[in-house]
This record gives sequence, C-alpha cells and structure tokens, in this order.
Amino acid sequence: MLYKYQYLNDLERDKILTDNPDKRLLEVQNITEGNFLVFTDEPVVPDEYTVLSGQVDTLTTENAVLQMSMIEMSVYTAMQDERLQTQENAVMELSMLVAGGGL
Repeated sequence: MLYKYQYLNDLERDKILTDNPDKRLLEVQNITEGNFLVFTDEPVVPDEYTVLSGQVDTLTTENAVLQMSMIEMSVYTAMQDERLQTQENAVMELSMLVAGGGL
C-alpha cells in the first residue's frame, strides 16, 4: 500500500520520516501542488543483480569443489592403472614360469 504525506518545510519532512520507520520511502515529490513524501509498506524485493550475484557465488564454489573432485579422481585412476600394470606384469611372469620359461 502507498502512503503520501504532504509537508511544508524541512522540519515537517523530518518528522514524517521519523514517524514512519516501518515504511520504505519510495519517492520525494516537489511539484507545483506541494511537497510530498511517498512511502510503501511492501517488503523490499531483492533486485535481480543481488539474486544473480548470489547464484554466481554458489556456482563458483560448486565449480571449485568439482575441479578438486576431478583432480582426486585423476590421481586415483593413475594409481589404479599403476596397480593394474604391476598385476599384469606378475601374471605374465607366472605364465612364463608355468610354460617352462625362466626369468
């Protein structure tokens, strides 16, 4: 809801401002009909920039976590590859021994 108060001087304007702490000042009108302060009691809606900025921060954090996970997975995969190579070498050596070959 909008509230419009007329004032004649700075003292009245200041009193209107202090008497309405529960409202948000939307507009100051200094027009030929007089001087007015226009208030609203509707809550502040976050602007799009603020909302998007928060989303960007969240996505940046999530991206950093995913990058760390990718690094960890790469290290794990390299360790598993090395382990598999060691096992393949052992199997090949055992196969040669069973086949009658020596080392």
